[in-house]
Amino acid sequence: MAVWMTQAIDPSISTAQPGRAPEPVNLAQLASVRAMLADTGCADLFGKLVSIFLRDAPPLLIALSNAVEGGGLPEVRTTAHKLKGMCSQVAANRMTEICTTLQSAQPPQARGALADLVTSLRDELPAVCDTLRRAAAEPVR
Repeated sequence: MAVWMTQAIDPSISTAQPGRAPEPVNLAQLASVRAMLADTGCADLFGKLVSIFLRDAPPLLIALSNAVEGGGLPEVRTTAHKLKGMCSQVAANRMTEICTTLQSAQPPQARGALADLVTSLRDELPAVCDTLRRAAAEPVR
């Protein structure tokens, strides 16, 4: 499924409008994922994908915050990588970018800078979850 998801999400598809912040979830990319799953006879997997994100992203964010606070850079990278994969599958592009930055953190990076990135993720998560809940509730077209 991960290969399908990677193929379905095209970062060149943008819903951002000039002068406005991008949406928490790229709706065009998300629609592409949903359509691809429906076309392969796996339409029910979209709801499962959303459910898994809603279930697993918050605890991963807590683990990431704990890793940053504890100074465990390998744990920061590993947890950021896990969360990045989940975010990319649901087209949460800003969260994906932040996780990419965290994943590539280097030892001299200040713990405060990493904590600021985690705060950005924490701020973004509710909007992403709300958008995904709405998308999962819509009928397949």
